[in-house]
Amino acid sequence: MTTAVDRKGKLRRAYFALCRQMQMSETYRHRFNEHWTGKPSTKDFTLIDWNLVVGRLQQMNGQGATPGKPRIRSDPPPKLGDDPPGFEFATSSQVATIEALVERIIWRRSAGAFVRSRVLSPLRQGTWDGAWETLSRAEATAVILALQKMARH
Repeated sequence: MTTAVDRKGKLRRAYFALCRQMQMSETYRHRFNEHWTGKPSTKDFTLIDWNLVVGRLQQMNGQGATPGKPRIRSDPPPKLGDDPPGFEFATSSQVATIEALVERIIWRRSAGAFVRSRVLSPLRQGTWDGAWETLSRAEATAVILALQKMARH
């Protein structure tokens, strides 16, 4: 989910890219800002101000947007092997719990193969190296729950 801060950053980058593309001087840019928002400097812009000026610049540049509703691209999907923002590795107690549960279960195939095929997301399946320590905290929690269920039956 995109936050207001993320959106402001995207709008700011789009704004300055459009200003460069349209070869706006700093003086003209400040007058443009003041005309549309009442604020000459972008330092004072709110999210509404950013939406307004970027939409207007896109419209002036023939990009089919309207003031207040600019067209901003979403972030590209993560690349394989990139850790998502806020990624934290499994804690030592989670790893110890997983190892203890793995020892209690009789396996037809390896525990790692089970986790890779049944617990991890398809994107993560190809990048996980098989070490319990490299699971994220959320993945480790899901693994523990699945192994606990298996150990009961």
